[in-house]
Amino acid sequence: MRIKSSIIIYFTISILVGCQFNINKQNDIDNLPVPKVSSNDKAIIPTMQTAPWSIEGYMTRHINSVNSIQSNLYDIIFIGDSIIQRFETVGIDNLKIINSKFTVYNLGFEGDKTENVLWRLHNGELPNNNHTKYFVILIGTNNSKFNNDAPESIASGIGHIITLIHKVSPDTKILLLSILPRGRDKFDICRKNNERVNSIIKKYNSHLNVIYIDLTEYFIDDYGNLISENYNSDYVHITPKGYSIIKNKIFEYL
Repeated sequence: MRIKSSIIIYFTISILVGCQFNINKQNDIDNLPVPKVSSNDKAIIPTMQTAPWSIEGYMTRHINSVNSIQSNLYDIIFIGDSIIQRFETVGIDNLKIINSKFTVYNLGFEGDKTENVLWRLHNGELPNNNHTKYFVILIGTNNSKFNNDAPESIASGIGHIITLIHKVSPDTKILLLSILPRGRDKFDICRKNNERVNSIIKKYNSHLNVIYIDLTEYFIDDYGNLISENYNSDYVHITPKGYSIIKNKIFEYL
């Protein structure tokens, strides 16, 4: 019953938000050097998160996010996957520092890929105003891990996210964070795929108000090993020290 109630509430909110503004599904990305991929590429098609563990908690977070985004004004909006979401827990001290100077909302969702972010933005999580000063984006590592998406597909998905934000909020600056290194060593397949994504998305810098921030050097040593104090034991998620690094780099551009 709780799941059904969440779904009913969600669709009610979606209808109301849809009345406020209309976002064309086909965005003009000619002003961003996005790789050309098939229109059927799953990384660029807005898709609701369907992982079994996400069913109720994910939708509840989404509904709450839509309510907040459409009812309030925020200076900074973070968007991404679990690394961004865990700013609220592991990185909370760093988030509080940012929040002491700016109004902040966190649109990080565990397990998300580019297509899931696109779905959320198309379904109410994008502000219907031009007030937001900065969007901070970190997304893509789950595309490498769970979809085995090609770098071009992931980079194109990120490009579509940027274009969608710029369409609705053209004055907003977009701080695009590089996908963080992951895995035990430099030969990790997902890490190598993410490195290729970064080599593409760094070219988005200076287009559509994008500022690309490369974090790689702060998370690996000269031998290509992860800096242990910045990572959890899963070699993916980061520690408070890692969040401090991200916070400090973001502050350089605020």
